[in-house]
Amino acid sequence: MRPRTFLNLVKNTTLSQPGPKASSKLPKGALHPVSLPVSEALETLKINMAGFIKRPRDLLSKLDAMDVAPLSYILVYIPFRQGHHDYVNPDLHLSVNRTQLYLAKNL
Repeated sequence: MRPRTFLNLVKNTTLSQPGPKASSKLPKGALHPVSLPVSEALETLKINMAGFIKRPRDLLSKLDAMDVAPLSYILVYIPFRQGHHDYVNPDLHLSVNRTQLYLAKNL
């Protein structure tokens, strides 16, 4: 997945209101594999938080000095419906281009 697409998805997922309560069961239907290691996902936390600041340029020079250490993490599958060009989650107002996701398998 393209970096800009990934960061937009991370930001929109963070800002979305939670939907129905999470289930410990996997959803029915096809699942897309998760290929992002936790260590790499954690690297996006500072960038994601900086995006919420009104003037992120003021913070960019300080990002390297910041430490972000989550206490825990969990993998959550978000269900998407297959549309003509996108996978869509209408509850969270999220969409992912199907072609980009398909091509990301080759990375």
